[in-house]
Amino acid sequence: MFFNSLKGKFEVLRPVLLAAFSCALVFCIGDVSPLSAAGNDRFEKRFPVGANPTVIVTNDNGVVTVRGTPRNEVHVVATKRSSSVEIDTEAMGNRLRFDTHLFEKNMKPQERTVDYVLEVPEKTSLEIHNVGGRVRVDGVNGGLSIDALNSSIELNDIHGSMILRSVSGNMSVARSSGRIEANSISGDLQFTDLSSQSVDGSTTSGNISFEGNFYDNGRYTLSNYSGFIDIATPADSSFELDARSVKGSVQSEIPLKSKAHTPFNPTIMRQSLLGIYNDGAASVHLSSFSGKIRIRKK
Repeated sequence: MFFNSLKGKFEVLRPVLLAAFSCALVFCIGDVSPLSAAGNDRFEKRFPVGANPTVIVTNDNGVVTVRGTPRNEVHVVATKRSSSVEIDTEAMGNRLRFDTHLFEKNMKPQERTVDYVLEVPEKTSLEIHNVGGRVRVDGVNGGLSIDALNSSIELNDIHGSMILRSVSGNMSVARSSGRIEANSISGDLQFTDLSSQSVDGSTTSGNISFEGNFYDNGRYTLSNYSGFIDIATPADSSFELDARSVKGSVQSEIPLKSKAHTPFNPTIMRQSLLGIYNDGAASVHLSSFSGKIRIRKK
């Protein structure tokens, strides 16, 4: 009689027990499963890592925000806009990967959108691929590689090497050091208050602005096809300048000491300016086809 009564109670509680067991199972295997669940649009996870992890983010559309912290963990919050999207995660030792997975190919841009916010150790190496939207990284000291088709890129206080590529997104780098290589087709490039000794920036039809000092033994190369190149540098800066434009103009508002140079064909290089400012400790090369180049005091 007792067992019959217990069996009856178990049958009543069976659905509740099964649901609880399912939830516990999902929780236990969460680190190897997609970050997705029906009806949910926000996911949050923490991954303990060493001091120098590698984090890779691949996204189709949205905002990717990364901040460096002193903690040895990666904290990710992902917000999606559609149930036809999930976030796949992969953790292999000190290497983490987050991928946006689309269930359908012909989705509207807003349906493909996933916004990521990550807090990572300061010495994290980052690799970010974002098709459309915006990428912002603050306070990370590891190597950084960003491919952004139509995404803007904003970097602040980065103290590691940077490789930046975009098609139409604008790029800005501020208060950063380490080697910088930035290439775009139609995006603008903006460099502000850098302490880097190696900057190579090029864009086809975008504008380029550089505001700050040129450091001793540094090499700075900025080029475009059209658009302007604007340089604002303080009075105590020291550099050797080589600025040339084929069909545009070259203008300097700072006094330059003349420098002997090899002759060039005036029909090929119509405007050029070569000279030394102060001791000429850094090397600055500016070139454009039809754009205007201007050098001025900050």
